Amino acid sequence: MSLSKEIQEASLKSLIHDYKDQLNETDIKLLEFINNLAAADDIPLYTQDQSIINFLIKTIKESKSEQNSDLQNTSHLIYGLVIREMEVQSALNRQRHLQQGRFDEEPLHLRNERDQLQDHDMTLLMPKSQGNIDVMAVINRYDPHSANAIIEALANDIYNPEFQHIVIPVGPGHWRGVYLTKPMIVTDEVKYDLELFDPYGPQGAATLDDYILDLLARCGIPKERINIRHTGPKLPRGDAYSCGDFTCAHSHKKMKEFGAPKTSYNQILIDTLDNLGNENDVLRLATREETRKLIEKNKINSPIPPKVPDRLPNKDDENKDEIAKGQSKEEARDSSSEKKSKLSLAARIGLFIGGSTLVSGGIGAVIGGLLGFFLLPGFGAPIGAVIGAAIGVGAGLLVTGMASLFWIRSRQTSNTQSSENNTMTQEAPGLKSHKLDKSHKQSPEIDKEPIHSPPLFSSPAKETLVEDDSTDELKPGHGPK
Repeated sequence: MSLSKEIQEASLKSLIHDYKDQLNETDIKLLEFINNLAAADDIPLYTQDQSIINFLIKTIKESKSEQNSDLQNTSHLIYGLVIREMEVQSALNRQRHLQQGRFDEEPLHLRNERDQLQDHDMTLLMPKSQGNIDVMAVINRYDPHSANAIIEALANDIYNPEFQHIVIPVGPGHWRGVYLTKPMIVTDEVKYDLELFDPYGPQGAATLDDYILDLLARCGIPKERINIRHTGPKLPRGDAYSCGDFTCAHSHKKMKEFGAPKTSYNQILIDTLDNLGNENDVLRLATREETRKLIEKNKINSPIPPKVPDRLPNKDDENKDEIAKGQSKEEARDSSSEKKSKLSLAARIGLFIGGSTLVSGGIGAVIGGLLGFFLLPGFGAPIGAVIGAAIGVGAGLLVTGMASLFWIRSRQTSNTQSSENNTMTQEAPGLKSHKLDKSHKQSPEIDKEPIHSPPLFSSPAKETLVEDDSTDELKPGHGPK
């Protein structure tokens, strides 16, 4: 992705304006070629570190462009040298950044109470853009690429009438705040208001003058049109770790001064900053608590993982389950058949007694009636039938009772024998295992005898190895490519 034509032209004009006294016509033509190459790589030359620009101008002068007929080829050579120098400077900046402190991706409330705020902490704690106030991303003043990343956005905000105030946190290592307010009516006479805040006090804020003025100049605002104010907190910072806390709290205070709604700033941080500062780490405790709230508010509920069993079921477990189910079914079948046998036994006894009594009574009544009819004609038949029926019923009950008694006793005897057989069958495996244990204990020397088995995979004999094996990586010429 290449730079826009506006940024590309602004870069060339700025370089020519700043170094027109050192460059001749061919030097300017060579600078234009180099600027075009940088723009194609999305690199605005005029935003680079001063040491890079000085190296560029020095190399152009040493090339003696007025004596060079191939400026196009020379521009490629010089641009390659500039890129190499930029890489060296970036490595030095990264080393300087690492020396500022340990970088930790953990949220502030989960780290040591006196850790410095990192970039992600500042991004989380800084107020968010609201209405005519734009809160930009943090700038690493030790890395020119960090400024390049927001230079176009900053220029758009400056010339965008919808934005009146611009807030920029600058770090790392020692965090400071930059607050730019545009005039209501932009004219050459009206100046921009620029506040530079340092947690140590106004004296430390002056360190940012050259850096911020150069940044604004690249956006088209000369320093003559800027009114600079250096500020600090009411209770200045007295430690070596809370500069980010002061900068974030002061940024919330500026949001309130700029007229942002109450939901856009944190009143707790403002009150702590103005009334207590960081005495006894109260400001740090407040920022840690706000970090915790913001993290929990924006937390995404993770899905509940499925419950995994401790071990997967195998075939043995399945067989055991099937055997257990079969045994339970057999037990249920046996119990139901036993109930049926008991019920059928009682029913058979009752039916047998009732039927025998009925038949005996009927036979006795018939015999008694016939005897009464022949012996006593007239009234003798009914009386004989009644007496015969009574005698038949009594005889039938006596016979069926004796038969039932003998049948029940024979039934109990057969059940006792079957239960004894079942008991001996259940004890048989225990006796067998007991005998095995006893025999095992009587011959302990068997356990002491080691078991020798051949290896699972035996290497082939040397005679079987093929000398022309192309997979042998130990032979010369057959190693890994």
